Amino acid sequence: MGGCRTGIGDRCRLGRSHPDSASRMDGQAELAKALIQSGRDKEAETHYTKATQILESLAAMLQQPRMRQHFLQAPPAWEIYNALGHRPPAV
Repeated sequence: MGGCRTGIGDRCRLGRSHPDSASRMDGQAELAKALIQSGRDKEAETHYTKATQILESLAAMLQQPRMRQHFLQAPPAWEIYNALGHRPPAV
């Protein structure tokens, strides 16, 4: 993961401190994308939902509400919420 750039720094830090969760979230999102491409939308929705649950549990570890909001609005999180037709939760 090299250096953490602005906008994804929180995700990088949480990913480093909780690699299993970050990897699971990425895996769920990637699986959902593959399922969509193969026309299995219902299964994709299930995996995107699991990814949002992981995202929200990681965000809950951040103490500052502003940091949680920043984390949930980073492009990777937006992509997952957008695929479900949702917005990230307000903090």
